[in-house]
Amino acid sequence: MNKIKRIYRWIRFRHGHGVHSPFAFSFINDIVEEKNIYYGYSDVETKIRLRKNYSTNFKKKSIKINQLYFRIGNSFRPNCVFSFGSQNPEAIFYLHEGCKAQIHSIFESNKKNTDNLLSIFETETKVRIHETVIDQIISKSKSEINKYGAPKLIYIDNSIDMHLKQNILNECCNFQHEETIIIIDGINDSKEMNLFWEKAIKNPSNTVSFDLLCTGIIIINRKLNKQDYKLFF
Repeated sequence: MNKIKRIYRWIRFRHGHGVHSPFAFSFINDIVEEKNIYYGYSDVETKIRLRKNYSTNFKKKSIKINQLYFRIGNSFRPNCVFSFGSQNPEAIFYLHEGCKAQIHSIFESNKKNTDNLLSIFETETKVRIHETVIDQIISKSKSEINKYGAPKLIYIDNSIDMHLKQNILNECCNFQHEETIIIIDGINDSKEMNLFWEKAIKNPSNTVSFDLLCTGIIIINRKLNKQDYKLFF
């Protein structure tokens, strides 16, 4: 099904056709479709490969998505980042390398994912690792927000329980930043995830959304007009 969607979007939505918002046009052309190779890409891959006890095969698809996350971090320069879930440590690492901000990684205990996360961030002093039980993820994030302030960028991976995803999203909508960026992984991986995404973008707090098929990006910015985009990526 995703292959069919990709073909349709390639025909209908490539190159930012139908985009009239200056913000959205810039986001699509300067971040999503940016073709220049950042010097940091090879540095990130090298750092990951050098991590002890960390195994990765750098699939072409995941590299493309993770490099997008690097560009998002590099462009928005958030004060701090909160990530929820440990299924894709590389995505969190690319975000970190893109913005060099304080990262708070909060996730449910899972030995394989936990070992990978701890390994990939073994020497990063700006990354705080919080392994906890699922029922305490929200309370842990609130505790970190009280200490360090609300993050400008949030990453939610697909390993997070659906109900918990909704609670996290509700919390994010209350942040008092001029601009907040929310990345939601795997929005079209299942019918349940697709319904969650559709509900998320209808929240009046969520101003602009970008459905990239493999991942979803929500921008909360009261100065922008409400608009939802489906893109070929």
